Amino acid sequence: MQIPRHNSLLQTAAQRSLLRTLAGLTHLGQRTRFIRVQHALECRVIEGIIIAQHRVAQLSPLRQALDFYEQLRLPQRLIVGKRLPEARIAQTTKT
Repeated sequence: MQIPRHNSLLQTAAQRSLLRTLAGLTHLGQRTRFIRVQHALECRVIEGIIIAQHRVAQLSPLRQALDFYEQLRLPQRLIVGKRLPEARIAQTTKT
């Protein structure tokens, strides 16, 4: 008993997938649009993020630098806070 081959069905399925791929590519090509210069240069600042219309959002480098320096100060504050009671105890024992 021989298994019947359906090459015509496979070919049509392959052709269909190729056509779907090509149809999707043409659809993407139709979506590209040019932006006028005046709209591209308009910017808004929202919560430390600079958002230009029709552009990718970028973090403000100044805000990042401030956060970095704040994080550096936090451990120093804790160390000073721990040493102050020791210094007070030393002063009270000397007097």
